[in-house]
Amino acid sequence: MKALLYAVAALLSFVLALVGLMAYSGYLNKEGLEKLLGHNQPAAPTAAAEPGADDLSATANALKEREEELAAREAEIKLQQQRLEDTQAQMEELRGTLQELIAQLTESADLRDANEEARLKAVADSLAGMKPQQAALALEQWPPSQAAQLLLQVEDRVRGKILDSVNQDKAAEILKAMAERESALSAPGSATAKP
Repeated sequence: MKALLYAVAALLSFVLALVGLMAYSGYLNKEGLEKLLGHNQPAAPTAAAEPGADDLSATANALKEREEELAAREAEIKLQQQRLEDTQAQMEELRGTLQELIAQLTESADLRDANEEARLKAVADSLAGMKPQQAALALEQWPPSQAAQLLLQVEDRVRGKILDSVNQDKAAEILKAMAERESALSAPGSATAKP
C-alpha cells in the first residue's frame, strides 16, 4: 500500500515538473506550439538597394522593427516568468497537499496495523488462557498460517502445551508456518514487517 502511494507521489511529481518546464519554455501555449511546428516564421528583412535617404529610412525602419521584436520578446519572457512562478506556486501547493495525504494515509495504515495487532494479541491471550486441549481444538479449525500467527503471540511454555495437544499432522503444518513467518520477519529489509 505504501509502495503504491510512493509510486503515485513520484509519478505526480514528474508530471508536475514536466508541465512546469513546458510552461517555462513557452511551449504550453498556441504560439509556442506554432513556433515549434515552424508556422509563422518572421520574414527575412530585405535590404534596400537605393542609396541616401532611403537607406537611412530603411535602416530606421529595420531598427524600429527590431526594437518592436525585442519588446515583444521581453513581454513574452515576462509572461513566461509569471507562468513559471504561478506553476511553481501550484506545484508547491500540490506538494503540500500530497504530503498531507501521505501523512494521513500513513497514519491510517499505522492505526489499522495497531488495531490488527491489538486484536491478534487479545485472541492470543484468550487462547493462552484456555486449557491446552481446548486451545488445540480451536487451532485445528484455523489455517496453519493464522494459527502460527496467533501462537507466535503466546508464551513459549504455553505454546508448547497447546502444540502437544494438537494432532500430529496439523502441529507439523503450524510449526512449518511459524518457522516461515519467523524467517520472513528476521530477513533483511523486513524490519517494518508486522508479526
